[in-house]
Formats: sequence, structure tokens, C-alpha cells
Amino acid sequence: MEPGLKGAFKRIDQFVHQDLRASGVPALVVGITNKERLLHLSAHGYADLERKVRMRPDARFEIGSISKSFASIVLLQLQEKGSLDLDNPVTEYLPWLKIKTRFKPITLRHLMSHTAGIIMGTDESLSAYTEALVLERIGASTPPGRFFHYSNTGYKVLGLVLEEMLGKSNAQIIKERVTEPLGMKNTETMIWNDMRERLPVGYWAYHDDRPLPRGGRLAPSTWFESETADGSIVSTASDMAIYVRMLLNKGMAPKGRLISERSYEMLTQRLVDASSADSREHYGLGLRVMSVKGHTYIGHTGGMLGFISEILSDMDTGVGVVTLNNSYVDSNNIAMNALAILNAAIRGRNIHGLAHPRDSYEAKNASEYRGQYVSLEGRRLLFRSHRDRLHLVDGNKSIPLEKREKDTFLADDPSYHLFLFKFGRADGKVVEVSHGADWYLRGSYAGRRVFSHPKTWYSCAGHYRTHNPWPSNFRVVLRKGALVLIHHDGAEDPLTMLRDGTFRVGADRRCPERIEFREIFKGKAMVAVLSGGHYARVSSP
Repeated sequence: MEPGLKGAFKRIDQFVHQDLRASGVPALVVGITNKERLLHLSAHGYADLERKVRMRPDARFEIGSISKSFASIVLLQLQEKGSLDLDNPVTEYLPWLKIKTRFKPITLRHLMSHTAGIIMGTDESLSAYTEALVLERIGASTPPGRFFHYSNTGYKVLGLVLEEMLGKSNAQIIKERVTEPLGMKNTETMIWNDMRERLPVGYWAYHDDRPLPRGGRLAPSTWFESETADGSIVSTASDMAIYVRMLLNKGMAPKGRLISERSYEMLTQRLVDASSADSREHYGLGLRVMSVKGHTYIGHTGGMLGFISEILSDMDTGVGVVTLNNSYVDSNNIAMNALAILNAAIRGRNIHGLAHPRDSYEAKNASEYRGQYVSLEGRRLLFRSHRDRLHLVDGNKSIPLEKREKDTFLADDPSYHLFLFKFGRADGKVVEVSHGADWYLRGSYAGRRVFSHPKTWYSCAGHYRTHNPWPSNFRVVLRKGALVLIHHDGAEDPLTMLRDGTFRVGADRRCPERIEFREIFKGKAMVAVLSGGHYARVSSP
């Protein structure tokens, strides 16, 4: 098979090179494997932009949440031996853990599948214990097993279960039971300060309080130590290809089974619908499962401060891809495109028309948004389109807009770069657009124009910050009579006031995330507590 894939490897490397130039990702390492061995390994870009150090194929990266499946494998191993039962309440193994809930007990399986109904976690503390104790105050919002809500906190708790049962650190457990048996000799199972100089420089957005434009300015990211089970592994592309081979071989490793066939089926089952606006997929016990053109894809992504990773395995053709990236910039389309190229090559089809780099400006329906929009105060916005490009006209300037999610655009311009433009529809037609707290209407808008809200909500609007580098800041605005939380990357969540005076974050009634506004001074909340993380009001816009 390998000789016929040489052209595919070349096409993949060409695509990666083009995509990095278009996206602004500093560097990326790609590993491709089949069930038997590593087939291809290539490095692109710079490990250190300032010193112009080229990326090496053997570079180590923080792999983030891919680590979760390593913890799940150990839990499955322990169940095989009868040491635990995934369907037992987690409090059976951690008697001190108190989770605020009115529903039935949360089991290990619920935590492994992100169906416990608990918060994602803000990583305000580096301690798994501290994050776990938050659950006594912000508990489960839904009956366990029914609703997929991704939770780093849940996997931190699972790591504590492993430590309690085996009497060792999470790092030592994963090393002894997963990485060493697989022969992953260049993999570390915790992140500590002394390893920093041995890793590529990880990059974050230079401005952390606004959406990053394609190719936008980056800066070295903050470094922190970590040994929690939700994401503390450092590895190379070739080592991660070993892990992918184990998945392709359904739990079998060179020296014998890492987990039984039954445990592997549990790990990779379609347990819960985890679909998003961008993809249709399911989640098992630490891995994602997708159906792509009749093929079953198994994998996971990972994100750390300055590092993004992905593993993706095609279980039908028996090939897998590893991508490791040293920045905040998403590169998760590369693995999917690489598999498309590989599968076409295996079938003897033309590969040269496949995989094109992302065009940050293209919007095939650009004409739907063009026209004039007017706020209730009389401010005006004018949008024009040319072919597949949408532009904002501001005086003599014509600002090209970057297409993001559906009906969402970014203007890389000092007057507009803090927020995304989000267009709204009625009966399928675009009738409004929002930008931060501002709301503009098209002439065809026929909905409500006057809204009311409690006067106390004025105290909530503002910009909030913390020293925690993960979700470092967010803004809360009043728009159309409602409070909206705008994350640093431009994503928005509506806030719904609950009986206890806190607010649910998100439109879904099942969502467990909560925010509370405290310390009202001169009509303004000085503190916002977002799912246990404390943020202080700042004066910057």
C-alpha cells in the first residue's frame, strides 16, 4: 500500500503548507500510520517565530484533551480486573466528594462520557481537588446520562479516583499502564517547568480580548504546570501514531492487549450524541466517533495554552492521522482533509482536486447580507458584496469581512475588532445584525423593537478579567432586553436569570454553566463568578 501513497503524502504536505500560510498557524507536525507502522512524518513551519527555528518532526507537544482517553483506558483496565464498576456512583470511590444534585447519583460512566450534567470548569486552580470541590456549589443541571456537556472537571475527578484506588499520582499511573506498555518512549505524562525549553514555543493571540483574525498577531503563550487527568500529556507525532495504531487494532498493542475487545467497544461506542453546528458525531468513553461517507472515524482533539492537537483514525481503511500545532489557531481541518486524500489514493482516485486551504473571506451567500441596517438610535451600517466577498463600508473604507460560523463575520479593523457581526434571520431572510451591545435592523425587519428588563441588569454589563490564562476575560452586554455573555473569541451565550438570582449561561435549559454578579458598587457589579471562576470588572471597553 505504501508505494501507492507517496503521491498522497506529497499532496498532504502541500496542503498543510498552503493551509499554514492561509491560517497563520506557526508550525505543524503530521504523522500518518496504518495498523502496522508509521508511514509518513513531516514538519512544517517554525518552532520559534522570533528566532526562526524550524519545527522538527520529533518535537514534543502538549496534546491536551486527547489525554482523557488515556485515563479512560486505565479505568476500563480496572473494571476488567473487577477493581471497580463504571456504573457505580463516583462517591463510592471518593466519599468526600459532594455534588449538588436532585437527581440520581453520578457514575464513573457518566463522567467518562460527559453526561453527568456538570460544568465544563474554568481551570481557575491547577488543583484537581479545588475544581472538584466547586461541584458542591454548582451541581448537576440534568439527570445523568441524558445530556452531553463537555467537562474537564469531570475528568479531573476521574483522575482523583485513579489516584485514590492505586495510591499513585495520575502521571505515574498513565505512564505505567498506557504509555510504557505501548512503547511511547518520547511521551511525558505531566507538564512541569523544567521541560519548557524542550518544547516548541506555544503561541496565543497577542490581544486576548477579541476574536483573532486569520493570520493575526500572535505572542508566546503563558506556561503552567499540570498533572490532572483531563489534559497533561506531552508527546510526539510518532509516539501518538503508536497510540493511533492501538486504536486501529482495537486495543491490541505489539506486546499484547492494552484493553480487552469488550473494553475497546465501550471506549469507542456511540454512547451519546455530541453533534455540533459543524459536525455530526457521537462520544464514547473518552473518544469521539463520526460517520464520514460511510466510514467510521474515531479520534479526539486537544487544546492547551499555545498547542492544538488531533488524532483521527479511519477504522475501515485502517489509516490514521496525527496533527500537532504550536498555537491557539485551529488546525483541526487538516486531519480530516488528510484522510480524504489518503482514502482517495487507496481507491486509485484523483487526489489533486482535494483539500484547499481555508479562504477566510469567502462567503458563497454574501449577497444575502448586503444592504443598509439602522439602529433604534439612528446609527447606520452599510454592507456590500462582490462575488463571494462581504464588505463593511465605513466612510471611504471598504473593510473585507472574514466568514466565521453561519451568519457570523469578523471585521479586522480598529473600529470593529472587539466583536463579531452576527446576522439574524426571519423566515430564512436576513433582517438584523448585532455587534456587541449594538443592534441594527434592515427595512424588512418586522419583529419587536421595544424590550424591557430589570433595572438591576444594568449593573451586570461590563468587561471582566482574571489572571487565569484560560478563559482570561469576557464581556457582558445588554441587547434587545437581554444579557449576553461574549467570550474572548467572539462566541456568545444568552444569560437567563434563575430563581436564586444567578444566571444560566447558554440557550439550552439543560446547560449547567452559571454566572453570578457580586459586590455591587456605585451601580456596577465589581465581581462576576463564572462557574466557580472569579472575574473582576475592568475599565477597558
